Amino acid sequence: MADSGNQVIITAQAIGSGAEGGCFPQMLSDLEENMKMLTGKDKPLRSALVEGDTGYFSDENLREAAKRKIDVLIPDSQFRQRDPYFTEKKEIKVKKKRKFTLEDFTYDGKKDCYICPSGKILEYKYHVKLRNNSGKKYQAKSKDCLKCPMLERCTKNRNGKKHARTIYIIDKKYENIYSQEMRRKIDEPVNRIIYSS
Repeated sequence: MADSGNQVIITAQAIGSGAEGGCFPQMLSDLEENMKMLTGKDKPLRSALVEGDTGYFSDENLREAAKRKIDVLIPDSQFRQRDPYFTEKKEIKVKKKRKFTLEDFTYDGKKDCYICPSGKILEYKYHVKLRNNSGKKYQAKSKDCLKCPMLERCTKNRNGKKHARTIYIIDKKYENIYSQEMRRKIDEPVNRIIYSS
């Protein structure tokens, strides 16, 4: 973490593996301790704004900051897509073929499976929890996807590998009050300017 006014690193954490977002509570503790020494104030972060990148966006991290009464500005991974400036730029670009969405798949209630636009089956795998949601996971067979002529419109190419199409059907949304509040906050024009500067 660095001071934006002087570009001085105030605290740092070395992350060996995994996502850096999990170290946010420790980073806040270290930041508070270091700022106490620098300013001599008991609560040095009460009038500060702590910014983080999208890797730190989670309900747990936002809850932790709220508990400590620290004002934070951490955007979710979709905030650029909601930004009118970027929407206008996207419209200027050449339109690519639309990717398949859930609406392009047909549900078979008797077999509890989905049928893709190429007629292949996505079988029910198991119940899964994803961030603040939980639901059913349906997945196609890798061999079906690899030979599919519509592959480019269906799955993403990750690290040079094509993956079998997966669908998640959410059946429960957990409360994520802090995340919702932060989305509203980052979408305010003044906060977009602060975060971008």
